[in-house]
Amino acid sequence: MSRKHISLISVALIFASGATTAQSPPPAAEPESQTLSIGVIVQRTTPAVLYVMNQTTGIDAVDLRTGTLLWHSDHAAAPLLARANELLAVAPPLPGRTAGRLFVLDTRTGDVRSQLPDLEVNGWRVVLEQDLRTSFELYGCVRRDRDFLLWKAETRDVSPVAHPARGGQVVRGAVEVDLARATLVPTTEVFPERFLAEKSDGRGGSVWEPFQTGGVRVTVAKPIRHNSYIILLRRARGRETLPDVILAKRPTQFWNPEVSVDRHHVLVAYYDKERYDVTAFDAATGKRLGHLVIDSWPAPFLIWDHLLVWYTPSVVRVADLASGKTLFAHAVRDLAYRGPYPPGAARP
Repeated sequence: MSRKHISLISVALIFASGATTAQSPPPAAEPESQTLSIGVIVQRTTPAVLYVMNQTTGIDAVDLRTGTLLWHSDHAAAPLLARANELLAVAPPLPGRTAGRLFVLDTRTGDVRSQLPDLEVNGWRVVLEQDLRTSFELYGCVRRDRDFLLWKAETRDVSPVAHPARGGQVVRGAVEVDLARATLVPTTEVFPERFLAEKSDGRGGSVWEPFQTGGVRVTVAKPIRHNSYIILLRRARGRETLPDVILAKRPTQFWNPEVSVDRHHVLVAYYDKERYDVTAFDAATGKRLGHLVIDSWPAPFLIWDHLLVWYTPSVVRVADLASGKTLFAHAVRDLAYRGPYPPGAARP
């Protein structure tokens, strides 16, 4: 099999603004591939499939509803993006190299179908890992039926002594992927952060970065009204302001909302007696979808086919919204650095 090599200079990403045009384009088809966390993706097909980094090595393909292991492959280290019968995955660089190797696996068997050009990020070793001072994230994204790989490389100053010449640095970049032609092409597309930014509303509450879903612009807020918190959705369709939807009245400060990775759903959750009470809502309408009690904080999360899928360090869990029962948990390789820190240094 012939191999190519391409060197890509990191592209600075400009975060998309919240500005809307007078006429919105028709909604795009739901992307088949959805990144839940780094090295964890859901292929929203029938039946849906979960692809994860195996706890020790390789990739596992798991039936999303039953938890059945469909196959295991040692050809690559982490899944990135799925389309039809093709799964794009990354393997560690060869000894003495920094470029990540990109393979296309067959989603039905895990066998290698083809190999793309190697991915090189200037100044970085392309491997999903986190150590004391650096971390590298790589994940797939689908936009208007086009496939992209995005990366975020970060350096941190862990010294307990502040120094003006030191500090953290973040490098972001992206490349467009064509699985059919087996090519990587630099792109000027802009992408937001994976998680919505939260800020104070200036009156003791919180407000999250707005997002679009179902033709509606949604802002999740947790203001204080009448000396108690509420959690609500502020909504607009074009220039029309829609009524607020209150998701939770009189919650304590320990109630918090979470928005799904595809921006379609909102969870309201709180900690109670060593468990988490969770209610799910449609983000565009505020319609209540289900309630369940689980053992871990449900974020990041995705709802698909009446299933709640969420990631906590080292584990992906799936629960049925209709019955409220957790169906299974599947172990995932944990990328977090857990080694020693310098005395007095703050952990990230």
